[in-house]
Amino acid sequence: MAVIRRIVLPVAGAILTAGLIGAAAFAVVSGLPQPTRGDRTGVRLLDVLETKRGEGSVISIAGRSLVARCEQLTARHNLVWLSDGSALVLAGSHVQESMPPAVTAQGPASRQLASTRAASPLLRAAEADLAGSYAVYATELTIQLERGSRVIRKETIHQRRPAYEVELGRELPRAGLIVDRETLQPLAATFESSSLDGRALLSPPVQLKETTAC
Repeated sequence: MAVIRRIVLPVAGAILTAGLIGAAAFAVVSGLPQPTRGDRTGVRLLDVLETKRGEGSVISIAGRSLVARCEQLTARHNLVWLSDGSALVLAGSHVQESMPPAVTAQGPASRQLASTRAASPLLRAAEADLAGSYAVYATELTIQLERGSRVIRKETIHQRRPAYEVELGRELPRAGLIVDRETLQPLAATFESSSLDGRALLSPPVQLKETTAC
């Protein structure tokens, strides 16, 4: 009987302890913030942006209309051509002033970029956000999700299609996306600042392997 008592009591104590630990763990997990519908939609949208590419857009900004075309330069760099003859080199969501070293300095793209028009940093940032680059939008959306910031601003209608307005930043200046409510395909992009606003209609997405898109 003493032997049985020595075995049963520790086992019973272990079971009770495990039960208490399990209950405590459940209480902790239950107390954590649960993913919202906006969080889940943001993750789905990020998957769309990372498995497709954008070819370009038609931009309306500062009283002008521009056509943007996007192409991949390297694994980290993309090039946006604008119909006014200027160009932008994008690294993530940042605009660079020059071609990356991997691109030949004597190439025609480098020469055209070197002679591109002068523009304010704010205007260049707006054009980069409105050019239709899925790589840019994926980078900005990832930052929003990591911060736990609101992603879905509201439901809306875009050219008779049910859509979401998606926020890609918390403070001005910031970009936004309008995406199809069912497929989450990006349809339009917006740019807001205290002194400059813009909007763009985005080209339909293409497959990830296309280098004439980004």
